[in-house]
Amino acid sequence: MSETQTHRDIPLKRRTLYFQNIDQILEEADRLASGDYQKCADWSLGQNCHHLATWMVMCMDGLPHFPMILRILIRAVFNKDKILQKGFKPGMNVRGKLKKLEPTSDITDETGLEALHKAVERFRHEPKLPAHPLLGKMSDDDWLQLHLRHAEHHLGMIHPM
Repeated sequence: MSETQTHRDIPLKRRTLYFQNIDQILEEADRLASGDYQKCADWSLGQNCHHLATWMVMCMDGLPHFPMILRILIRAVFNKDKILQKGFKPGMNVRGKLKKLEPTSDITDETGLEALHKAVERFRHEPKLPAHPLLGKMSDDDWLQLHLRHAEHHLGMIHPM
């Protein structure tokens, strides 16, 4: 399980993934961890897994508070149903409070993968928050769809070799 950097004339593009259940997230992460991989963005497999785990746990433990004006603007720009069905667009630049939630460079693949496995286990059994601070009311299935789309986005940036 290691990251391989190669010099290519054409940069890798994000893979298109589609997860239908939470087990598929773990299966893909474990598959990627079982061999060498290339990344098409800045984060390693471990950092991506840790990021996914952090956000998954927050839907149970609580998310950062956002000012009302920001919540209104985000809800006007982001369509919850579209995100839950079609996923995230690449290139989102995180600032402010959310910047603190980015994984650090010292997170290993093993550490990130372990965090993801623990988060998924909690997600299976614990109650979720009734609302997302930026997307509004969320059912348990909405939370699941959000995490599936989020994992497609991040694990799609890792290419098995």
